[in-house]
Amino acid sequence: MEKLSKGLALVQNVEACIPSDECRRCGACIAACPVNAVSLKDYHVKVNGCTACSERLVGLCVEACPTTADYDELERQVFGRLRRPGEGFGIYRWVSKAISLHPELRKQAYCGGTASALTYAALSSGFVDAAIICSWGDGEPWRPGPRIIRDPKDVVYGLGSKYFPSPNLRDLGKLGDAERVLFVGLPCHVTAVRKMQYSDNRVLRNLTKRIRVIIGTFCGIPAMLTAESFAAHITKHKVPLDKITHVTSVCSSLFQGVRAYRVHTTMGSVDFPVLFLLRDLQKERLRCSENCFDYSSDLADISVGGTIPPELPLRYISNALFVRTSVGEELVELACNSRLLSTRKMGSLFLRGLRLFPPYWRKRTRYRKYRKERDAEKR
Repeated sequence: MEKLSKGLALVQNVEACIPSDECRRCGACIAACPVNAVSLKDYHVKVNGCTACSERLVGLCVEACPTTADYDELERQVFGRLRRPGEGFGIYRWVSKAISLHPELRKQAYCGGTASALTYAALSSGFVDAAIICSWGDGEPWRPGPRIIRDPKDVVYGLGSKYFPSPNLRDLGKLGDAERVLFVGLPCHVTAVRKMQYSDNRVLRNLTKRIRVIIGTFCGIPAMLTAESFAAHITKHKVPLDKITHVTSVCSSLFQGVRAYRVHTTMGSVDFPVLFLLRDLQKERLRCSENCFDYSSDLADISVGGTIPPELPLRYISNALFVRTSVGEELVELACNSRLLSTRKMGSLFLRGLRLFPPYWRKRTRYRKYRKERDAEKR
């Protein structure tokens, strides 16, 4: 309640929301606002006329925000218990290596194409009526955003990783007549959805009640940049925005992660090293990711993450797949039976390899600090 009270105070202070370093740009506030007082412009959250909220609805945007979540309480509500000391990747039923068997999805995917294969299987079989995925913007292929899809063929719009914040929850109120929805997002998106699902407020619960299954992806970005700041930066280097076709990444080695962003244009491709980007855009970095401790979407029904750089031959590429709930297990079995996904259950040795990734132990250290502070508060 203390965090929520502080958040409610921020709602009254417009300047505190333009923008906040703690904002993860997930779009939860936009989805929750009943009078559309909160809008998204250039990926900066701005509050316009919050006084329009009635007393009953004031603070819904803050209540949906993942940065004010009681993570321990959400874990109890989703799984019925807290994780144990050795469960660094959260609570799950089983873990495996997975890869898409759909040739087109596998070819265009960043890594193994597992999340896309699961989405394709869910839509094609009628497991869900619609899916909310993250895709590059129409006409702005450097700016990610949410997309509601109903046709399995439209899964291609979500293929590949996105490297800037996306307000995936923004379109929760635009689902139309879809009764069963699949949601794909990062850990911050997943936390916001779970927070809204288990909220005491009926408005928030109604926004997420149609979400049947949540697929969460891994997130190890050390410091986020907004798409707007990235676009301004590459424009200074004489890369015309109207010539960009798509953006990919370049990995240096197995454990060092993304080395550069590769901007593909109609005239060729240009690499922008991440270290230089962070140096040149130091003032525009979003510090929120430096405080986040959820690496593997621990509150999702299914968690998917890449395990090796995509530069390796296709036969070596795969995803880590954590199945956490019964509905997640049902979807994975459906995809395997439809011959859209191949899985191979792995043991402790596989998990040890995943723990070598720097983003994992950085965020794991933050989680230990969070639990230590929570335990101190309870005393």
